[in-house]
Amino acid sequence: MINKKRKILSGIAILLILVASGIVINFRSYPFSVNLFKSGQGWGYDIKYRSKVLIHQPYMPAVEGKIAFQNKRAAKKTGLLVVKKLRNKQQPTIKIEELTSIIKNTN
Repeated sequence: MINKKRKILSGIAILLILVASGIVINFRSYPFSVNLFKSGQGWGYDIKYRSKVLIHQPYMPAVEGKIAFQNKRAAKKTGLLVVKKLRNKQQPTIKIEELTSIIKNTN
């Protein structure tokens, strides 16, 4: 009976260690996240690095004036492009051509 309890507790302990390791590995592999928020009449995004806001973008980048994204999908796709650039150690700037393509493909 005692050996059975030990085996069960050992199994649970190993499972908890594996789950905790997976969480840590995932956190290290993907430390960036995109969070969307309402901005005026549209949408904006934050890029977070390990839960700290790295980029706050309430308006469309590369566009003159303060114009928010018209829909969540365009804001998210743009934010994900910025994250992709950051992961590839590139400048996180968005060109007007990239933004135009994103907007065209989300309408």
